[in-house]
Amino acid sequence: MLPKNYDVNNIYNKFPDFFEKYMKPLVLQAGLGDAGFSPRLMPLADIHFNSKVQYDLPTGNLTYTRAFTAIGIFILLLASINYMNLATARATNRSKEVGVRKVLGSSRGKLRAQFLSESVIITFLSLMLAILIVNILIHGTNLNALLGKDLQLNFFGNPLLLFGSLGVAIVIGLFSGIYPAFYLSAISVLVAMKGSVKTGPKSVFLRKVLVAFQFFISIAVVITTLLMNSQIDFLRTKDLGFNKDNVVLIPLQDTTVRNRMEIIKAELMQNPNILGITDAFGVGRGGGNVGNNLLGAGRRLLSVSDNENNITQDTYNVLTVGKDYFKTMDIEIVLGRDFDEKMPTDITQGVIVNQAVVDAMGWDDPIGQTVSPIGLPEPTKVIGIVKDFNAFSLHVKVEPTAIFRYQLQNAGAQGLPTLMVHVNDGAIGPTMNYLENKFTELDPNHPFEYEFLDQQAEELYRGDQRQSKLTGILSYICILISCLGLLGLSSFTTATRIKEIGVRKVLGATVPQLVFMIFKDIMELVLIGLVLAAPAAYWLINDWLDVFAYRMNLQEVILLAAGMSGILALVISFITVSFHSLKAANQNPVKALRYE
Repeated sequence: MLPKNYDVNNIYNKFPDFFEKYMKPLVLQAGLGDAGFSPRLMPLADIHFNSKVQYDLPTGNLTYTRAFTAIGIFILLLASINYMNLATARATNRSKEVGVRKVLGSSRGKLRAQFLSESVIITFLSLMLAILIVNILIHGTNLNALLGKDLQLNFFGNPLLLFGSLGVAIVIGLFSGIYPAFYLSAISVLVAMKGSVKTGPKSVFLRKVLVAFQFFISIAVVITTLLMNSQIDFLRTKDLGFNKDNVVLIPLQDTTVRNRMEIIKAELMQNPNILGITDAFGVGRGGGNVGNNLLGAGRRLLSVSDNENNITQDTYNVLTVGKDYFKTMDIEIVLGRDFDEKMPTDITQGVIVNQAVVDAMGWDDPIGQTVSPIGLPEPTKVIGIVKDFNAFSLHVKVEPTAIFRYQLQNAGAQGLPTLMVHVNDGAIGPTMNYLENKFTELDPNHPFEYEFLDQQAEELYRGDQRQSKLTGILSYICILISCLGLLGLSSFTTATRIKEIGVRKVLGATVPQLVFMIFKDIMELVLIGLVLAAPAAYWLINDWLDVFAYRMNLQEVILLAAGMSGILALVISFITVSFHSLKAANQNPVKALRYE
């Protein structure tokens, strides 16, 4: 904790001595050579959203936070638009009240204050209902599991939440009520007492604009949800360059088991449902893996030769693996060979690198090039090249990676490896029982622990899946609010055209023709909303996709997503409008025209 207005340069000036005294011995012990130290201070409050450290614990995503805030604001706008539309559409029902109040001496200002007060009171009642619903969602559903949080609504114990909610309620009440208040208070006494308020073309146009805006928001959110799901499906199904399915990760917990590793592997391979076995360091949570690292890759400063055999130093991802690693993990060797157990120099002086290393160095002949930890008596040489594989999540590109074969006699300094067992897909249950019994027998002092590599891969995108589900829920809310507003508006529209419907029915119009006549105007607004929503959703999702190094072809799916969203909006709006229009179309025309 630094004092206020403290000059952080004082901290930076002390780092060189701190590094030499405390950190340099650790750096040399880790084989990083004279790597140096470049500190960077970050305010504690900024770490959650702004930390870009590759091996850091999972952090928040500011893009998602901003997106959900925007969707929340849009939902409030949709609700406000509903109130405006219905309040102005029902002006006829309150026109006589306005006339009577004006006759009794009420001014326009008093009428506006009354209507604004009604709007604010309705908003406060909605706030109380919202608090109740949120409490039910938090304590009565799996909302916390969906969000991965432990939310508690301490409404009255949190002044910021309390007064913030009250302030938002007042603003929304005034915003949604100001247009109806001015509209209703402007009705003349004569027109009001006759009850013959007619909606002018400007009001009709404004109402259509607001309805189109509702569809624009709803369709844009639906398109965005569909595209997010498409990207997540793309991530889950993309070939990572290695086999992740049905691979069991078993962290070793005893040095005795580690020292008998090859004998134990041979015994396990006698089971016909075990297709392959290898081991590696740092794999899985049991191996100390954190962040978005899938295969336990660590960063290390290496000596690397170029085409002219000049040695430079660069930091690569490093994997330390056991026997049969590439075979078990189905990683393709495109040049050279695997580690040969019959050639001791392969184990002590060999290294296998991925294609990204070759591309980065521009090697003409990769085999025999130096890629070696600093300080070894004999530098390690490249004996093979493997096809690029994603050791991390698909949020980041494949980076240069060096794979070393660990030596059992020197493994103690690295800790205990994780066993990686490829099991038969059709016999996972019996095979897991076999493994549990076997390891309980081998290491009775520790509980049998395991996890599946494909589940680890799923965890890399758990946050993205969670946000996609939440966006989907919000899209349903947008659609529901739009439909509720459309339901009330269609009731009013049908009532104002009831005589027209009666005349058309007398003249021979069928029920489907009458329903389509009423729906036609709504259909035009849906299509306008769709035309505006598609490019907006494209822009939003394109910005969201920037966090992924590998992304779907957006041009291929945007039209499909827009088409599906448009059809969904048309179907839902047609069903909503038909609720009242069918009733009016089936009504006896004599009843509609009896006052003519």
